[in-house]
Amino acid sequence: MDSVLKIHGIPTTAHAVILDCDVAITPIEALIGKDNVTVPSSAADAVRAVRSHRIVALVTSAESASSVVRAMSNENVTVGVIAIDRAGQDSMSAQLRAAGVMDVATQPDSTVLEPLLRRALDFSALLVLELAHRCESRRLLNRELELLGQPPESMSDDLSLFQRSEEHTSELQSLENIVCRLLLE
Repeated sequence: MDSVLKIHGIPTTAHAVILDCDVAITPIEALIGKDNVTVPSSAADAVRAVRSHRIVALVTSAESASSVVRAMSNENVTVGVIAIDRAGQDSMSAQLRAAGVMDVATQPDSTVLEPLLRRALDFSALLVLELAHRCESRRLLNRELELLGQPPESMSDDLSLFQRSEEHTSELQSLENIVCRLLLE
């Protein structure tokens, strides 16, 4: 994934935001470096921390996961969320996944967290690449229209194009498509 990001000139530094889950700090710092870990004190601070990085994953306790996923949703922020459920209750894992958590881990050690963190970071990278592709496609379309003597403002279908793009983004973010895209990589 890093090589694709580099080709597009996108920084590849991975970041993790850890909320209410102190047991995950040390293993995640060992995986991605201490400078790339942020430990906010609230869900609102977690949203701000996630927004300040391109390639980012959020790790939280099972108890805080639903509220942080809601806060992210309210702010239209999409990020891979990993919940740490030390009790290991299957019913809690199912509820968390239904609420929007990408993965649930019962052991916060580096061998368990590494593949989960990689998956969440790859998800974030795919979203960044998708946005870069949409921006580049839009730039090329505008340049083509300009060369044809049609300024982009003259496009009457501009709003519907934007709406279709948003619908396409929602489709791409569906669980089924995310899983397919991650498996293809």
